[in-house]
Amino acid sequence: KTSHKLHIAGTVNVPDICQCTGVSNGPCPSMVPNIVCHGPLPQNELEELLQSVLVVINPVSEGNVGLLRSSYTSLEFGIPLITTEKDGTFTNLSMDTFSGGKVCKQVTCFQQNLDLLLDDPLKWSEASKAAHIFSQKHFLNEFDRRSGYIFFGYNNFANNAGVSWFFREVLPHVKKTHKLHLVGTVHVPTACRCEGFHNNHCVSQHPNIVCHGTLSDEQLENLITSVRVAINPVLEPSGVATKTCRS
Repeated sequence: KTSHKLHIAGTVNVPDICQCTGVSNGPCPSMVPNIVCHGPLPQNELEELLQSVLVVINPVSEGNVGLLRSSYTSLEFGIPLITTEKDGTFTNLSMDTFSGGKVCKQVTCFQQNLDLLLDDPLKWSEASKAAHIFSQKHFLNEFDRRSGYIFFGYNNFANNAGVSWFFREVLPHVKKTHKLHLVGTVHVPTACRCEGFHNNHCVSQHPNIVCHGTLSDEQLENLITSVRVAINPVLEPSGVATKTCRS
């Protein structure tokens, strides 16, 4: 609908939609009446914009490189996400589902769900209810096979202090049957004693902790998909947490 405005922010380069100038997308006049072109925004202005909209979209069908950021944005600001999958099908995700909503195989599905969400979010939620239930059942079946929880991160002050705090204040109260997997170069000697700059060989100092040290991307991916929960007990500001996005 023409009453629904699309806001495009960042350095995305589509000249027939936004005619931006400069490497950093300076002034960006819109070429389409339904589109507002912002170019790159400071973090505070981007957050204000995200708090003012109803939906985040990710219409990328090749490789879906934007899905990670879009999913994080959706979770962070509590707004629904409509996205494309790698094969070009469309999925709509809402905050009351685990792993997605309805899957459509036509472009019209994206448009119809977008219009419905923008016009009447409650009606859209009801229309997607059956698919949400199916999605949740599928997720819970997979979830039953998982166990334990994970923290992964680099050796920096925020990560080290956060894991140390969790080790002292929270871990003693977590059931002994739940194992914490620590991955990466995060440095907490009371939890894991590791050798080398990359934590190549690590020995756990606690029966409820499994110390992995540095893992390959494939090994980390396999471990993430085998646990039930990812934690991020970082108490100091340290930018966008990769661990949060990737989980």
